[in-house]
Parts: sequence; C-alpha cells; structure tokens
Amino acid sequence: MHEEAATTPTDAVSPPQVRAQEPPNPDPAAPPDVPAQDETDWKAEARKWEQRAKDNAPAVKRLAEIEEANKTEAQKQAERLAALEAENATVKAEALRYKIAAKHTVSDEDAELFLTGSDEQTLTRQAERLAAQFAPLPKPKGPHVPSEGRIPDAPSVDQQIADATAAGNHALAIALKQRRAHHTK
Repeated sequence: MHEEAATTPTDAVSPPQVRAQEPPNPDPAAPPDVPAQDETDWKAEARKWEQRAKDNAPAVKRLAEIEEANKTEAQKQAERLAALEAENATVKAEALRYKIAAKHTVSDEDAELFLTGSDEQTLTRQAERLAAQFAPLPKPKGPHVPSEGRIPDAPSVDQQIADATAAGNHALAIALKQRRAHHTK
C-alpha cells in the first residue's frame, strides 16, 4: 500500500509576503529634493525666459547690423533686384486687372474687390461674370402700345365748338362759348 503523508495546516506553504514598494523615481539621476513636474511654476519660468529675450534684444539687433555690414555688394544688389522684381510683378498684375475691368466696363472699386485672379484668363472670366450681373434687363417681347398709360389729348375748346356746330348741336356750342368767355375774364 501506499503511505501518504498527512498534511497539516502548519506544513502548508505560506504565501509570500508582499512589501509595500515606494513609487519608482521617474528620473533616477535627479536628486530627491527636486519638485515633481506638476509643481513647476510655469508663470515664473515664462517671466524668466521673457526677461532673457528682452536682455538679448540689443545683441540680436547688433548681430543684424554686423551681418548687413558683412554682406557683399553683390548680395545687396541681388536683394534689391529681388525686391524690384516683386514690385514689377505687382504693378503688372494691377495694370492687367484694370485693363480687363475697363474692357468689360467694371468700375475701379468693383475691380479691386472682385477681380482677384492672377492670370489674364481668370481675370477675364471674373470680369465677364461681374459685367453680366449688372447688365440691363432685356426689353420684354410682345405687343407694344406706345400711348399706353397716357391721357389722350383733349381737343381745344374752339375745336369742340366747331364740332358741336357741325353736328347741329347748338345748345352745346352755346354752352362751350359761355365757358370760354367765362375762363378768359
């Protein structure tokens, strides 16, 4: 038979004891008295760097002056040429815009505001579209009555008297003559 060893509670293996560990130091090289990242006074840091920038402003200005003085004449002329070429391109674009605006009868104010293209084809399309918006409406088609809405001309009193006499209406002719005499006094 097999003999089995009886196990008692004291013979059972006890679980390992867990010790509370300290949180690991994120930067092992940093001394323990340095404040943590969340304790940094950012306003103070910003003021410090702002003051350093202000202190360095005269040095930056002086460096720019030295660099300008060290430029060769060819570099200065190249910069001037680049500036003049940019100005020339601006003037040409503006002249083209106003030429197209004049061709399509667009006002200077509208040309400056609405003609924003950089090439002739785009500017022309913009000007045509703008001119079409302000084109006069076509006249309606259909019958035209030239005297519509006007009061017809009444015949003069003399003509009315002559017509009444010719028609044999002597009473109307006399009444018209009395009215004419009354209005001329």
